[in-house]
Amino acid sequence: MRSLSTMNDVVANPSALSPDLLSACQWKINELWGLHYPQERWSDLERHLKLTSLDLGYDEPSAFARALLYDQIDTAQKVRLATELAVGETYFLRDPACYQHLIRHFLVPLLDQRRRSGRKTLRIWSAGCCSGEEAYSLAIMLEGLLPDMRGWNVELIATDLVAEFVEKAQSGNYGAWSFRQADPQWRARYFTQIGANQWAIHDRFRRRIHFFQLNLAQSVYPDEKRRLCDCDVILCRNVLMYFSPSQAAAVLDRLQRSLSPGGVLLLSPVESVICQWAGKKVHNWPEAVCLRRQGEESRWRETAPQPSGPDLQAANALSGRTEQHAWRATAEDISVAASVVSDSQERKTLSREQQASEADNDWRRGQEAYGEGDYDAAVRHLQRFTARTGLSLRQQADAAILIARSHANRNRIQDAEDWANQAIRLDRLQPAAYWLLTSLHIGRSERRQALEALARVIYLQPDFIMAHYLSGILCMRLGQPERALRCLRNCKELLASVAPEQPLEEGEGLTAGDLLELVRGAFDDIAGDIK
Repeated sequence: MRSLSTMNDVVANPSALSPDLLSACQWKINELWGLHYPQERWSDLERHLKLTSLDLGYDEPSAFARALLYDQIDTAQKVRLATELAVGETYFLRDPACYQHLIRHFLVPLLDQRRRSGRKTLRIWSAGCCSGEEAYSLAIMLEGLLPDMRGWNVELIATDLVAEFVEKAQSGNYGAWSFRQADPQWRARYFTQIGANQWAIHDRFRRRIHFFQLNLAQSVYPDEKRRLCDCDVILCRNVLMYFSPSQAAAVLDRLQRSLSPGGVLLLSPVESVICQWAGKKVHNWPEAVCLRRQGEESRWRETAPQPSGPDLQAANALSGRTEQHAWRATAEDISVAASVVSDSQERKTLSREQQASEADNDWRRGQEAYGEGDYDAAVRHLQRFTARTGLSLRQQADAAILIARSHANRNRIQDAEDWANQAIRLDRLQPAAYWLLTSLHIGRSERRQALEALARVIYLQPDFIMAHYLSGILCMRLGQPERALRCLRNCKELLASVAPEQPLEEGEGLTAGDLLELVRGAFDDIAGDIK
């Protein structure tokens, strides 16, 4: 284990990675994946490099950074860094107003026109699909929109930079966090529960989507062989913002060339600035901006006719009405899926003040229930809080940690571990989640895993006294006396600056004086073992 002073330097010292080294790493990362870290985001880049170097066992982040620059890291290490840099945050039926608009104003008219013309083909590409929730949401909706799907050639393609995300998407297995915007009825209709807070999507949807790894920054598309061309819909939302402006403009050009005549490319609203910089004409959709193929912008005309026949049925389903005669038996599919989108949209129309007030109320009630020992009530209030819109990742992570603690206190160990890992995915720089994982590993006699989690706690919070002490005790149990001595010396050094009567963080009432006595006893035990 590193000395306390070394870890303080690595974590707290902003010059641990020099500006020149960070600049070079930014250039290398942009070359590899097209991801862009301007100077104002170098602190984020430094944290990502530090966490990756810790995961990979490097003694110093600078050593990992130099290995990256000189191409001395292998493919697995590159994948680990790419996973750390990528944003892995998505869920089912995200941005419901965008789905509503896509169905009403594009897919329903397009499918009707192609059905009448006899050209029963449709190709949709989810570019930057993360763990697959967006692609599966589309697959479910298409089943409702195409009662005669067996007579169609429907191709759903989903790609992502990170192999780990692609593998998870291919598995089709998801935890409760992925369904925070979806109604339980919708989940029960299209997924099978396979464990505590784990659901698997029905096989027919998994078979309909072709997932594979793709770096959008590379000039490897349009590509007819992999069906990355003539796409009727491309969704590439919240992806371009991580590219440099010039790289984003190049990606936009390639994506537009991958559209079919009349096809649409959907981005997130915040990416409209990127489109303006690249000189692209956009059309504003609810919760999205839309682009057409180059040369088709002047022909843009979006109409909203009064629906009739199948269009009327789709509109009714999206608004929550359930007349089903026009779409035969599969109208229920549209109604169930689209009504969830409609309900989600209604929740989003609440004023920001109402949303903030309700979120604050859920958070307060969750904390109160936790403090009173009513852990089931705490979980209910906090899960409702995490489903609110407009929360920061840190707010979601704080709630996830408290949910994990609530489950742990009810001895629901797997649920606690799932939520602790969710907190880490939301905020990898918060030591509380790793500390909770430590206690869970200890409860299952997984000492080595507990020690690994503690290394991350200390890396992120070098003055966490109990973490140093517990690391020492675990090293003793694992037969590593010299390492145990270093951990306990760090602990003793930190205790010297704390009043003996002061309770310790996560000490469950233990004071600094109490712990100092325990440390002295541990020193004696180690000395006896060494003799």
